[in-house]
Parts: sequence; structure tokens; C-alpha cells
Amino acid sequence: MRIDVYFHTEDRVESKLDQILAIVNRIEGKVDNMNQVLADALAKITEQSTLTASLIELFKAQNASLEEFLAGKLSDEDLAAAQAILTTSTADVQKIADALVSNTPLEAASKKK
Repeated sequence: MRIDVYFHTEDRVESKLDQILAIVNRIEGKVDNMNQVLADALAKITEQSTLTASLIELFKAQNASLEEFLAGKLSDEDLAAAQAILTTSTADVQKIADALVSNTPLEAASKKK
């Protein structure tokens, strides 16, 4: 015994289903794009957090050097090294401040100078 089943659909229903499928595919593409944008943003935030932590450690070290200097514990050589670090970090802090003021990434701000 053989049974054949035929589904008869209207072209209008198939057309609507195709439209719905196209919309779902567009939404899926937008969601994928949003996920990538969020992942990129998270990576940049992590990078900036690392930079901030490094700056904090640098400032702590400079503060410790300054305290040692004020207590008379630094030699002339150490004082010269501390002065070089201070000069370099002052320039770096100014670059960071300029980048924050102009709301541009650090790399772009350093290229302007």
C-alpha cells in the first residue's frame, strides 16, 4: 500500500514566510555585529584599565622615591634617576591628560604632537 501526502500552500503564505525568514536573518546579523562591537569595547576597556593600573603603580613608586628623598635616604645618583623618571612621567601624564581632554585614544593624541 502506498500513501502520498501533498501539502498545498498558497503562494501568499510562502511569500510571508520568506519575508519573516529574511527579517529573522537580518536581526541575527545585527545581533552578531552587536556582539562583536561589545567584545571590542570590552577589550579596549580592559586595555585602559591595565594602563590606569600601571600609572597608579608608577605614581606610587614616585611618591615612595620622593618620601625617601625628603627623608635624606637617596644618593645623588638615585636622585638623578628619580628626576629622569619624574620628567618622563610628567610628559606621559600630559599626553594622557591631552588625550582625555580631546576624548581621543592615547595613540592618536601622541601622533598629534
